[in-house]
Amino acid sequence: MRFGRIGIMKNPWKTLSSKTVYQNPWITVREDQVIHPDGKQGIYGVVESKPSIGIVAVTNENKIIFIELVRYTNQIPSIEIPACGSDGEDIILAAKRELKEETGYTANKLKVIGKYYPMNGIFSEICYTIIATGLNKLLDNEQREEGITKVYELSFGEVLEKINNGEITDGQTIASLMQAFNYLKIIYKQDNI
Repeated sequence: MRFGRIGIMKNPWKTLSSKTVYQNPWITVREDQVIHPDGKQGIYGVVESKPSIGIVAVTNENKIIFIELVRYTNQIPSIEIPACGSDGEDIILAAKRELKEETGYTANKLKVIGKYYPMNGIFSEICYTIIATGLNKLLDNEQREEGITKVYELSFGEVLEKINNGEITDGQTIASLMQAFNYLKIIYKQDNI
């Protein structure tokens, strides 16, 4: 698997010291004393977490599986692809587990097709995009713990429309879909995705 890489460049930042200011099972917040690229001394806050995974589950009819829930952080409804943290687990195994838990679907094939840093100015987290195909619906699933209220399928056109009109606003969903659309365009040789 190859992912694009920008040329090698010298790191202009220097870390003088680092201390953890907050920690829970999911994130660590640290404050570093640094020398900025301009030579001035200051602080930099970094949020660390384990890798996360966005799962673009594509049905045999070329529709994508979505969930609907209200996220605690902003208290508004959100349309998203299934996603999870890896919790130190193998990326593919975590994706397989989460797809089943959140949607009631299993997949015969899961493949990592991309990675990205969602907010690399603050977070060290890396996100992986997984394509899941060969789907089988096992059960209707509304995962109460996370507040999932709906699981449904959308065509590529419906997905783009919902992004364009502001109905899909989750960053991980949009970034993973962009990688998936590019990947699927290559695989299916479709110019009208």
